[in-house]
Amino acid sequence: MNTPDIVTKEELKSPIKTNEAEVWVQCLLKRFHQTEESKQFYFLKKGIVQDIVDELLPLSKYATYAYDNPDIYLKFYPGSLTSYDADFIDINGRLIERVEVTMALDGQQERIQSECLIKHGFTPIYQTPKFSGKAKDREIEEWGHDLIESDVVIKQQAELIQSVYNKKVNKIHKYPNTTLLIGMNAHLLMSWEYEEIIGKIVLNKPTFQSVKLVNIANGQFWDLE
Repeated sequence: MNTPDIVTKEELKSPIKTNEAEVWVQCLLKRFHQTEESKQFYFLKKGIVQDIVDELLPLSKYATYAYDNPDIYLKFYPGSLTSYDADFIDINGRLIERVEVTMALDGQQERIQSECLIKHGFTPIYQTPKFSGKAKDREIEEWGHDLIESDVVIKQQAELIQSVYNKKVNKIHKYPNTTLLIGMNAHLLMSWEYEEIIGKIVLNKPTFQSVKLVNIANGQFWDLE
């Protein structure tokens, strides 16, 4: 599949009003649901889809949360050589906030889950489906709807957030005067479970100018620093 036929990087680079950003990103993602081939591209986050889902989607939700103003714009830099991912600018192009964004996820688990979804039509949220073989000849077993305990999910999500934070803060010299926006994709949890997850995160000193956490599953936000 030739992804530029669906969305181009040039299209993603155009400044978007913060009060329109979230709807605009959702419209981009809907384009990948028009054919079975493009759906698979979306589920497996191939090519430009990864830029949209792992960076632009959490940024758009943050835009709604923090700004939601037609005179403030989100300027995204997909695949950029800069050390950051986006700027929020005013109507005259003046910088308001610079943002580095990262998703708290297990790439291997997500890949297997996506393959399971494509093959069987459903997949576990917090577990890796059973599989055999390697990428080119992998066989995914149908998920048996096994239950997973809250403490396992809490530990898993907290460790993912902590891990991506640690990786970014270890390169703090690359991000002067920058907000770190961490995205998570946590479904169907109770408020106390989210609180337990957040309570386990430890921030180092020095850290980013600001550290935010957004749940792209439901738009929840937390200020970690």
